[in-house]
Parts: sequence; C-alpha cells; structure tokens
Amino acid sequence: MINTIVPIKLFEEKVKFTDTQLLRVGEICFKEKLSSRSTIKILRLARTISDVDSEDTVSDLAIEEALEWKIQGSLVHAAITR
Repeated sequence: MINTIVPIKLFEEKVKFTDTQLLRVGEICFKEKLSSRSTIKILRLARTISDVDSEDTVSDLAIEEALEWKIQGSLVHAAITR
C-alpha cells in the first residue's frame, strides 16, 4: 500500500498512532503554524519511515524524523520565498 495515495479515511482506520504521538505532532504543528494538510503529511511520512524500517507500528522515532523533515522543509521554503 502506498501511503500517499490511500484515502484519508482508510489511512485513519488502518494506521494506529498512540495518543502521545498524536499529541506530539499536534503540539509541534501548532507551534510551527502548520496546516491540517501538513499534519496529515507528517503522519503519512512517519508511516512510510516505519515501513522502510520494516516496523509494523509507527515508532516514536519515525514521528520525530517526519517532524524534522517537515520543519526543515518549511524553513527552507520560507528562506527561498523571502
């Protein structure tokens, strides 16, 4: 299954995140003023990272890596568009 093309409802049904993981993503997205779309992209990226690492569940490390990628990408984009 390719995470980027799975409909969001199916993604939500099949991929389980812990409450702690969702809280962490929510806090960072709020702090960085990221959109709901960005939040979903972070969750999808975390699932992909876990897939690459052959993990059945999404790890906290995958969440942190996905957040890091997104935040760094946002910073680069902001610097380019100034």
